[in-house]
Amino acid sequence: MKFCDESFHIIKKLKNLNIIDLKIKILIGILVVGILVVGGWWVWNSQKRVAIEEKITCNQKCISLGYISGICRTFPVLPNTTTCKEDEINIGHTPDCKPPVKDEEPIGGGGWACCCKLKEKLKIIVEGELEKENYVSAVVWSIKTEKENYILIGDKAVELIKLGEGVKVRVEGYAINTSVTIPEAGEFHRITRKAIKVINFEPIAVGVTITTDKTEYEQGDTVKIIVRNNLLESIWYREWDTKCS
Repeated sequence: MKFCDESFHIIKKLKNLNIIDLKIKILIGILVVGILVVGGWWVWNSQKRVAIEEKITCNQKCISLGYISGICRTFPVLPNTTTCKEDEINIGHTPDCKPPVKDEEPIGGGGWACCCKLKEKLKIIVEGELEKENYVSAVVWSIKTEKENYILIGDKAVELIKLGEGVKVRVEGYAINTSVTIPEAGEFHRITRKAIKVINFEPIAVGVTITTDKTEYEQGDTVKIIVRNNLLESIWYREWDTKCS
């Protein structure tokens, strides 16, 4: 009788173990199916997104960014060559606007650019001083106004910055956004900055200014005098003796 009871308990334990094993197997099966479903959906969605991006045109890309329209322009790769028109902004390449390639190398001697047409309401006129800014991504020039610093971009901006830092100017152009890379807490971050696609500019005549490199000098220090001509005409200077009497 005792032997029968022990046998009964052993059989009962084995059945319980089989039930537990079955539940674990079912749970693992559900998890595997779930992972496969989620992974398959992610792969399908990624391929779908890539396929959509591969089909987007220059015009569609410009409209999606808030511009009026877009057109693909080609240009010779030469010094002082204009890529886009004054009322357009270059956003780089799109699938339908890029150099043809052979063996992963560009062929042909021309450049390609997707040019987005800017909205007329974005045109602004600002006054301020030219200023040079150093970023990780590049050294950029801006115009410092009373309220904002606008980064200067475009072919006309290249001519503008030749006036030099500190020159007061009036700039006409299109207000847009651009991005620059800055270091912060040991990492690099891209930030959005206001910018102007320069159309026209002119120096603001405020006369001739004379400044020094410092406000205080010790005995024997060399005083560096800076004379800046902000007039719209040339000025003359008299050559003085190098020794003061």
